[in-house]
Amino acid sequence: MLKKFVLNGREIPVPIPLVTLGQVVSWVETTLAKSGQVITCIILNGKSFDDLNQLNVKGNIKLSEDTLLEMRLESPKDLLIQSLETIYDLAKVVQANIKQVAVDCWKFQGEKSSGTQLTIFLGDLKLILSLLDQVIGLAELFPTDTTAIQGIYALISSQIESISREHAEKNWREISRILLHRCEVSIKDLSAEIEIQHIQALSQGALTNMDVPASKNVT
Repeated sequence: MLKKFVLNGREIPVPIPLVTLGQVVSWVETTLAKSGQVITCIILNGKSFDDLNQLNVKGNIKLSEDTLLEMRLESPKDLLIQSLETIYDLAKVVQANIKQVAVDCWKFQGEKSSGTQLTIFLGDLKLILSLLDQVIGLAELFPTDTTAIQGIYALISSQIESISREHAEKNWREISRILLHRCEVSIKDLSAEIEIQHIQALSQGALTNMDVPASKNVT
């Protein structure tokens, strides 16, 4: 039977008999979670549940006094802010690297490390699109206009397709032109728009630290 666990970085005593992971999840959702909050992270004995849908088959895992269990509760506003901050940081990295990638593509045309750098760059752009998908979905819950973000999303998606097509044809100099004349502009616009969205999200009172009952800080 579980005696305590960590929730949002704080140690929480368990005052009722809970013997399975599913029972703990249910108790947290019904007793400790505020309106709109969801469990976004579960770590059991050092192992993270990457897909919380696994609970459908692993909810009956037995827990004991020695079980090490950590959870995180977050609201849609928290997730929105975190996603915006991640996109902003990643966009700044992409913006800082884009000229060098373009120069290498033009100069080395796939030789040396230019091909690898381009692959990494495209991976970063695809990650940005994935995060933008999440932001657009979360923003629907708030009075937020994502028209500009959706427009930039469409541009970056088109640019990825163009670069991939030119890459298949080994048109390295055309890739360089796309990077400098299209991608760089889109990434700059994205950074500016994400900054605006971040300010708006903060003004809506998004939480940065979850309030959970009773407890002591875990060090």
